[in-house]
Formats: sequence, C-alpha cells, structure tokens
Amino acid sequence: MADLLVLVKIKISLLAALMSVLGLLLAGGHSVPVVIQIFAGFLFFSGGASVVNHIQDRDLDRRMARTRSRPVSSGRWSVTSAMVLALFCFLGGTALLGNGLAPSILVLACGSVVAYNGLYAWLRPRTWAATFVGALSGVFPLAAGWYAGGGSLAEPIFLAVAALAYGWQIPHFWLLSLGFGHEYGAAGLPTPATRFGREQVGRIAFSWILGLAGLSLCLPLFGLLRVGSLTVVLFAISVLLVLKALPLLHSGVRVERALSAFRYLTAYILAVVGMLAADSLLTPVRF
Repeated sequence: MADLLVLVKIKISLLAALMSVLGLLLAGGHSVPVVIQIFAGFLFFSGGASVVNHIQDRDLDRRMARTRSRPVSSGRWSVTSAMVLALFCFLGGTALLGNGLAPSILVLACGSVVAYNGLYAWLRPRTWAATFVGALSGVFPLAAGWYAGGGSLAEPIFLAVAALAYGWQIPHFWLLSLGFGHEYGAAGLPTPATRFGREQVGRIAFSWILGLAGLSLCLPLFGLLRVGSLTVVLFAISVLLVLKALPLLHSGVRVERALSAFRYLTAYILAVVGMLAADSLLTPVRF
C-alpha cells in the first residue's frame, strides 16, 4: 500500500482532484454526485499520469538519493506492473469522466496527461524552463471542473484562479531545486540555478511569491472570497507567506530556508483552495 501511494503521488493527485472540484464549485456546480464523479475521475487520471512518470524517470531517479528508493527505480515494481497500474487508473478515470459529462471534460483530462507525461517529461532533461510547460498540467483539472459546472473558460473569475493555479507551481519547483539542486545536478538535470545561480534564483522565486500573494489578495475584486472572515485570513496568510520568503533575498540562500519556504508555499495554496471552495459553498457565484 505504501508503494501504491508513492506510485500515484497521492498528494499531487489529491491536489489535482481538489482543483477540479474547486472549478466545479466556483462555476456553481454543487451537485454532490457530480462533485464525487469529477473528484474521483481526476484522482484516477492524475494517479495514472504519476505512475507513468515513475516509469519515465526511473533511470534519473536511480541517480538521486532522494528518489532512488521509489518503487520502480528500486526494482520493487517492474515496469510491466507499473504500466498495468497506470492503465487501470486511466481506464477508471475515463469511465468516470466519460459517463454523462460533456466530452470536453475527458479531453481536458487527457490534455493534462499530455502536458505532464508528454511535453514536460520531454523538456525536463533538456531545459531548466520545463516547469513553465509542466505547470499547465495543474490548470487542466480546474478548467475541466469549471466547464463541467457550466462556466465559460473566458470568464474573468476562471482566468484569475487559473493564473493562481499556474503561478504557484513555478516558485514551488524553483524552491525545491534550491533545496535539492546538488542531486539534480548529479543526475544531469538542468535547473534554474544552473542558468542563473542560486542567489538570483532566490530573488526570482521571491518575486514570484510576492506576485502570487498580490494576485491572491485581488481575488475579492473578481467576486471571490465574499465572506469577510475568509478575506481577513487570506490577508494574514499572504503577509506570512511574503515574510517566510524574505530570506530568499539574502546572499547564499540556505537549503533549510528554501525548503521551509517551499513547505509554507504548499500549505498556502492548499489554504487558498480550501477558502475558495468554502466561500463558493456559502455564497454561490451568480452569473
């Protein structure tokens, strides 16, 4: 069971599934059966994409201490067994998202897989900028949920939340690369630090985080977070996020400071997603 959870990257898959539900709720789709269907469908699809990524990265994973004990890279799971699991996940996701929902929902789910296992996986060993493409995979679940709820992908509300879903992933990876850059370098993977240097990466990551906090604070202008207490909480955690990221501006960014900011950024985006979902349930969006 532990290997299974690692293979499907359960934390990432749960976040993708939650983003799909967030899109559905923001668009006004509060039907419990559809919420469950969308959530489970993207949980399966993201899990399948994660298993495929383990297969794709097995040689790279063996070169890094942090990843060499993963199920496929360590040999505990054969490539064939992992492929069977991935196929099961994709078939389960297809059965869920293809049952009674618009065909576009399934197309968007497949688009997420193409962005992650296709474009990002191909670019990752070739360029430090691969994350800018890989981050698109996190927007597809949100778009699918929004579309399933009857929303238009041109709506300002969707575009604002999509920018948030895309934007947080960039500093998320850049902070991770500051924490484990030596392992990425040993594996032959290009990172932002190989292009700009650690100090410059720290400053760029801080700028992204500052912009992310600013975008989050603008969400009420798009008709979101209309519950006053949630707006106050958003302001407080956004200020804390910026304060947590301030050490990134110092020369010689320390590994523990980068990983601390990485963990807080992850908690921050989960909190924002939770608040947006709660706000949409308490005060449904009206078009």
